[in-house]
Amino acid sequence: MVMAIHPHCPCSRASIGELSILMAHSGGRLAAFVVFVEPPGFGESWTRTDLWSSAGLIPGVSRIIDRGNEAKRFGAATSGQTMVYDRRGRLQFSGGITVARGHFGDNAGVSAIVALIDTPSSAGLGEPRGYKNEPGVHEDQTPVYGCPLFAPSSNRKNEQGKCAK
Repeated sequence: MVMAIHPHCPCSRASIGELSILMAHSGGRLAAFVVFVEPPGFGESWTRTDLWSSAGLIPGVSRIIDRGNEAKRFGAATSGQTMVYDRRGRLQFSGGITVARGHFGDNAGVSAIVALIDTPSSAGLGEPRGYKNEPGVHEDQTPVYGCPLFAPSSNRKNEQGKCAK
């Protein structure tokens, strides 16, 4: 699993909280990488926020500071976007894991990932659904609620913590 985070997005606290629940549910069957996007010229002190600390407390989660290359490689555009791949590297889920902007609670994203975790297969996580553009095959998708990862206004130092609505 890969989750992309804007280090100053207040909405992403809920995403990190839901990630903690997912990791506990997985019982070690899921590895997660949280990619913290650091704009050029900002430095690690800007990136190592309370979200960084919270993600580091979750067993099975690795944190990565990214200048945007990894997040773009995974197609992430919004803070909190989560992608789940099977053992063969096939995308099984892409979307948000919160019910709304900054809100915890039952939601379609967590439910979809739990279903993947709880449906073992020889390929690894869940039944393979194939690639996004493969004819007749679709991965699960849900809306993502959070700050844009790459919009200039979301990366200005004087606008830290303000989420695009």
